[in-house]
Amino acid sequence: MLALTAALAIASLVPLFLTPFLPLTDLGSSIGAAGLIDDLVRGVEPVSTRYRLNPTLLPYWTGYVVMAVLEALFGALFAVKATVALCVVLLPLSVMRLMIALGRSPRLGLWAFLFAWDLNMTLGWFTFQLGMALALWAIAWMLEVKKDEDCTPIVFLLALIGLTHLHAVALVGLVGLGLAWKTPRWIAMSLSGLLILV
Repeated sequence: MLALTAALAIASLVPLFLTPFLPLTDLGSSIGAAGLIDDLVRGVEPVSTRYRLNPTLLPYWTGYVVMAVLEALFGALFAVKATVALCVVLLPLSVMRLMIALGRSPRLGLWAFLFAWDLNMTLGWFTFQLGMALALWAIAWMLEVKKDEDCTPIVFLLALIGLTHLHAVALVGLVGLGLAWKTPRWIAMSLSGLLILV
């Protein structure tokens, strides 16, 4: 199954190599904004006098931080393709992870590779894909909690989702509230339910 997963992941990444510029609608503005972050941090002119970093919690922070780091290290074109590649592969892997948590065959998750380039990705909403992948991973962990000590990684992932992927909060929160009645999962589930209220 590892070979099939790798083959599907490689096939999903082929579009990245067919053009130097990805024709994803909002991706240009995303790399533009992410590309300014390192200039702002380093105080590069005129960026540092004309722009400022908005510390408000936004549903884009995780994706923009990844893209900004890659842009600073390897340039804008690589950063865009690497970030999109991460999202295209991570979402199906998250579905496979969820299948394992549900006691199903991870092979069912291979079908998710068909949806890696869905409308959200073609519109350039890579942060949405990233948020959904993180949410599915968090749900898988919540399903597997056996004792209270197992909740620690979930709490950190839930905090990341709650702070940076507002669109995934409802999904994780509703699942968490639905599972809250099972002990000892109540800590993680209650926290995920609170994400909805926040």
